[in-house]
Amino acid sequence: MNRKFAFVILVLSSVLQGGFGFSIPGVSIQQFTDGQEIPVMVNELDSVETQLPFKYSEMKYCPAIKKEEVDENLGSLILGEVTESSGYRVIMNSKSDLVCQKVCQLDLTDKDVRDFRWMIDRNYRQNLVIDNLPAYVNRSGKHLIGVPIGFKKKGEYYLNNHLRFTIHVYPVTTGERPAFRIVGFEVEPFSLAYLLGENNHQTTYDLPCRSGGEVSHTLPHFPLQPGIVLYSYDVVFRQTTKPFASRWDVYKFLGNENIHWISLTFSLVINLILTSIITQILRNALRNDIRFYNELDKTDDVLDNVGWKQVQNDAFRPPRSPLLLSVLIGTGTQIVTMTGFLLLFTLIGFASETHRGSLVTTCIILYVFLGFVAGLVSARIYKMLQGVHWLWCTIFTAMFYPATCFIIFNIINLFLVAERSSGSVPFTVFVALIALWFGISAPLVFLGGLIGYKSPAITHPCHTNPVPKRIPSQPWYLRKRYVFWIGGAIPFGTVCIELYFILTSMWHHYFYYLFAFLMVIIVLFSMTLACISIIITYLQLCNGDFRWWWKSFISTAGTAVYFVLMAVYYYLTELEVTRVSSMVLYFGYTLILAITFFIFCGTVGFFASFIFVRKIYSLIKSD
Repeated sequence: MNRKFAFVILVLSSVLQGGFGFSIPGVSIQQFTDGQEIPVMVNELDSVETQLPFKYSEMKYCPAIKKEEVDENLGSLILGEVTESSGYRVIMNSKSDLVCQKVCQLDLTDKDVRDFRWMIDRNYRQNLVIDNLPAYVNRSGKHLIGVPIGFKKKGEYYLNNHLRFTIHVYPVTTGERPAFRIVGFEVEPFSLAYLLGENNHQTTYDLPCRSGGEVSHTLPHFPLQPGIVLYSYDVVFRQTTKPFASRWDVYKFLGNENIHWISLTFSLVINLILTSIITQILRNALRNDIRFYNELDKTDDVLDNVGWKQVQNDAFRPPRSPLLLSVLIGTGTQIVTMTGFLLLFTLIGFASETHRGSLVTTCIILYVFLGFVAGLVSARIYKMLQGVHWLWCTIFTAMFYPATCFIIFNIINLFLVAERSSGSVPFTVFVALIALWFGISAPLVFLGGLIGYKSPAITHPCHTNPVPKRIPSQPWYLRKRYVFWIGGAIPFGTVCIELYFILTSMWHHYFYYLFAFLMVIIVLFSMTLACISIIITYLQLCNGDFRWWWKSFISTAGTAVYFVLMAVYYYLTELEVTRVSSMVLYFGYTLILAITFFIFCGTVGFFASFIFVRKIYSLIKSD
């Protein structure tokens, strides 16, 4: 037992070290002096068209001069983001540039040529990194992350075997020697054919820039075919007045910045207007209802069949399937709380896309430790709904959502393994995830459940009659299938534009950075969900239907269906994915996000209606 406990602690400490061992922006800053080596790292080769990453070292590129261990956090390992050393050697030199430096000479086989051609056809890019800054290519003023492997021209394939590094540095004064901070990393690729020569009756291969010529795109290109290939590079240092704090700006302004801001502003205004209108209408209607019912009680008139008061003795009658509802609400509370903390951490710079995998790692750690909240809430709800199978409720709360995500994730990983992609997750990562799940999360769920079941049951402002009232025929717009579609449409309309940019960030490998705006949008989106759920519940009670428990959840959870439809539309219009494995990858992660979105929206709607119903029945005199 002690060994098992020690193993769990070891896994947890490793995850925490990897997940939270990154530097907070603006605090940990690396500086370089002349003569100091600047490590050039490489990430995976990736493509927007296939979404299948591959290791840089598996292709015919120059091997690393020296292997450097890179500590990867849990999130980067799950995402398949592998960082390796490269064969490029860059020495800080602010006074002169390095021109036409040969890296290595390799022999391309037929298989190597086929692999390169396959990647060129699918627009694969190599991702170089210096001082945590990814390389970008400037194309007519538009900055694209990653360097193209090669290109195809008039049916012929050409390999980009020469790279020009332009490193933008900001000078700082520290002691006697000048130091520099890297604020930009631009790469320009070239395809250069080598020059044949002879030395001692042996064929030699040299670069055209060796003879004093300048590297340009007008030089003969290197045709991709079996045989010798020379890899080379230039290093150019450019001093700039751009401060270190703004070095990520070039990655943030990918795409049309004006459209992004206009879209966010539009979502913000729509949320505010919709929430204000619904709140005003509902407040006036309730004020009149409560005044009317209290006046009836004073005159002893019997008009209990009017409005929502007619079901006051059935409003808190337990619904069908209370165990499933309790599990969903407990899990949803865990997800909502996790989202709040995650956005808070991004605002203070504790988690950011600029630190590879930190967002995913933070999500996992938060979800694991918030298992206590899930167990506590599900137990309290289940006990309030007079459930008796408390052990099953706790087990399902601990297993339902993570098991569903784990199964989908495993299916995705099987396809990645079949493709020999570097995005496949190592077995050790699965061991760490299972250890976090069963070693920390599940025990916390049981602890929360135990406390919840031992706590006094939640009491209601009205008692429940033994025999339920007959429910009259309901209007068409209050039927479940219509509520599901109508209730989800309005909230989705207020957040769909922001979801589009998030999908673009995920699948086009851009950096999403407007987390402050996202937090405001999510708050207003949650307010819209709450208003929609309250309106539907209010109309339902006014029509004599007391079965509001499940409908309050479903009315807002339908937003997730619109998200799935949007994801399908995005797949058909914005991506050019054709491989089955890529389709499984896209729709697998879409399904995980949709399930999470479904539970999140349903939980917000449930608690809004729950608080609303308790409040209105506490404001009138109970019979």
